[in-house]
Amino acid sequence: METLNCFGGSLEANRGRKRPAEEDDLTIASTSRDQSRSPLPTPRCTELEIPLCLGSLSDIQVQIRSDPLPSVYRFEEQVALELLPKGANVWIKHAAGDPFGCLTTKVSQGLKRLRKAAYPCVEVQGIIALSKLEEARVSWKRTGRSAMSTIHVNVYGHPHCAKSVGHELTSVKLFLQPPVVDLRDLVYDNPQELKLTNAPSAQARVEHIDVTDRSPVDERKEVAQSEIEAILDHIPQPTALREVAVDNRIITTLIRHQKDAINFMSEREAGGLRSSLSFWHHKMSENGVV
Repeated sequence: METLNCFGGSLEANRGRKRPAEEDDLTIASTSRDQSRSPLPTPRCTELEIPLCLGSLSDIQVQIRSDPLPSVYRFEEQVALELLPKGANVWIKHAAGDPFGCLTTKVSQGLKRLRKAAYPCVEVQGIIALSKLEEARVSWKRTGRSAMSTIHVNVYGHPHCAKSVGHELTSVKLFLQPPVVDLRDLVYDNPQELKLTNAPSAQARVEHIDVTDRSPVDERKEVAQSEIEAILDHIPQPTALREVAVDNRIITTLIRHQKDAINFMSEREAGGLRSSLSFWHHKMSENGVV
């Protein structure tokens, strides 16, 4: 299947096509003032590398300028969008349709930096839920001018260009997040994340766990807990694990029956006296009367 590179055009076609002369003459400024804003050197692309999902720009604002759902198209639940530079902004469109919405200036600036850096293996793809497109269409028809919605912009590329992509986006304060939806289902590796040796990665995918499924280990833990509580409830009071609280004026060592008496008075005052320690016991008669 033919794939699209950054802002349109197939990767297969672009690999054999020469860049314009003015692009070949583009060099990185060497002055210290512009050095921090200059793109990193473009690494050499190789087809042997496996592409990665470098992350997603999540919940990006987009202004809908025309009908986002032409009646001639049928869409899946998640709609893939192409991104097209047009004027000062980057616009979104369907694969065979016309541009119908534009991104914010900040996001457009960051995506244009990726395009100017001329990474042949970097691709961007917009994703929006069909339900959001339907809501945007209703709002657009009601106002007659424009409507607002949000999309996710996924960034893909080979490992050798990941660091450069992260640098370009960081320079305009755009930060990649784990993809909410990845239609390509690629391995996620965020170049902007600080990776520490022998530390678990925050970007490792977490498999969905059904909380309704109970493992035998959990059941055994509950059984063990109930058994422990039952044992503690039947421990004789003098041999309880907690120390008996005694007035500090008592300096003599208490003997067993004295500890029983103090425990009895303490629990009675606290209102939690056990029936086994009570001086009174209910006795039922034959007719059920106490």
